[in-house]
Amino acid sequence: MAHIYLAMFIVAIASLIYVGLFNYKKIEPYFWGISIALPVSILGYYLSAVVRTQEAIYVSLSIAFIDATFLSSMVFACVLKELHVKLHTHVKLIVYFVNFIIYMITILPYTRHLYIKSIAVSETALGRKLYIEFGPVMIFHRIFLACLFVYMLLKRAQLTFRGKTFNNKITLPYYIIIESGATLVILQELFSIEYALLPIYYGIGMVYLVAWHRKRFRHDIEAIVTNIFGGNEKNGYVAFDNEHRLIAANELAFKIFPQLMTLDIDEPIPQSEEQLYRIFETGLEKHDKGEIVEIDEDLEGIRYRITTKYYSLDKAHTMSGIVFAIEDNTIQRNHEELVNAYDMDLNAEVEKKTKRFKMMQQTIELRVAELIDNRDEMFRGHSRRIADVVQIITRYMAEDKLMGMSYELADDISRAVALYDVGMMSIRGEIISKPGMLTELEYEYVKTHTNHGGDVVYKLLSNLEDKEYVDLACSIALYHHERFDGTGYPQGLKGTEIPLEARIVAIADVYDALVTKRCYKDTMEYNEAVMEILNSMGTQFDPALKKIFQSCKGRIENYYRLNVNKN
Repeated sequence: MAHIYLAMFIVAIASLIYVGLFNYKKIEPYFWGISIALPVSILGYYLSAVVRTQEAIYVSLSIAFIDATFLSSMVFACVLKELHVKLHTHVKLIVYFVNFIIYMITILPYTRHLYIKSIAVSETALGRKLYIEFGPVMIFHRIFLACLFVYMLLKRAQLTFRGKTFNNKITLPYYIIIESGATLVILQELFSIEYALLPIYYGIGMVYLVAWHRKRFRHDIEAIVTNIFGGNEKNGYVAFDNEHRLIAANELAFKIFPQLMTLDIDEPIPQSEEQLYRIFETGLEKHDKGEIVEIDEDLEGIRYRITTKYYSLDKAHTMSGIVFAIEDNTIQRNHEELVNAYDMDLNAEVEKKTKRFKMMQQTIELRVAELIDNRDEMFRGHSRRIADVVQIITRYMAEDKLMGMSYELADDISRAVALYDVGMMSIRGEIISKPGMLTELEYEYVKTHTNHGGDVVYKLLSNLEDKEYVDLACSIALYHHERFDGTGYPQGLKGTEIPLEARIVAIADVYDALVTKRCYKDTMEYNEAVMEILNSMGTQFDPALKKIFQSCKGRIENYYRLNVNKN
């Protein structure tokens, strides 16, 4: 028998090393304790079969009895943990303390007779037989262990009766070990077998335990969640392997989706479970495609946010499966909806007031422009007409997003152009109304109105928060007399150096000057005015605006036919 015990010890040690090779991120401490206690106990039985002296046999058996003391305590605590039964700390202390005291009794020379009264030895062909006479402590200990075993069975039956959920694939191996060991001890006593059979059972049990442990984390939702999320009891979790087979779920997930309790572990969710299939199977398929999975689900008045994340059971980060995190998102969703509704109302109110403010601002700007225009009868309505013509052109550009024009920018340019000629207030009236040609000196004097205009617009509008609008207005006032060929004023800008808004206003300004009567000229026919402007494309005006102007000329002409005489 000694050779068999030695073989079982070697098997147990090899199994323990085998587990260590997998480098699991998290291994249950109870499992390590049980895996270490088993080979130690086998070693004690082996030594009891080979040592020569009575004292050595006692010492060997004291090593072997780690199975009935510490091993039994760890199995008891581990099983209840897997059943989600929370033992009070003092209960755990009592169990460990009783087994510790009993173990001390077995190893101390002056107390071990209370556990084992005597040992008789006989040598046979199969090896050494031990005839052990039990002491009162051993009898008490067996009763104590029987009580722990019965408590575990009753607790499991109670939880099953109450409909509590626990994973049989995790708890079953421990029950098999306990029940098989207890059965073996009972049979050995009934048939008076004097050879210790437990070492053989422990060796086989160790192999079974290791084989089971290879699948352990596939069904341990707490281990999966701890590795990925750090653990969060407030959330529900459901795990699937790479083949979309259901692996595990925690208690909260079972409460949220009670249909999960009816499904088999290691099986995919059937399509007959419509709600589960729609949520989880669809989420798995999206995750397989690399899509971000985020599901909002309303269940019985509670809003859940469901997300996925792959999980790994080893340090190599090999993808083992996918876990769904189910988070109660009711308060956050309600808050977001409240905030969104408030934002919509606020934005609508802001937009309404902004629109009203812009209309007031434009009215004021036009009134200022009218004051300037009214200095001379021929310029009456000039600024408003320029603003309207610019609006026709910019709106057309915005329709097809030409040259980066948007409807918002088109409206801003149309408003900003009202003050484009405000600098003419600085020019003496007799120069403005002079019927003939201006002298060179007078012309240079008139050209100063652009710089004056830019300064005035900036001072008028600089307190506005809309800096882009202020820049537009200043740019138009300052650069509307620049020419595309670089011969304009005040800075002689060339080509696209001239801001787009100023290039557009330049066309409108010249068109109005051509088709309206001035002190120094008569009106020009609309077609002639159009040809005059088209011929100046590339010199005075931006050639990129040629097709745009041609497309707008009909609308502009109709505008003048309807409005020019009224102004």
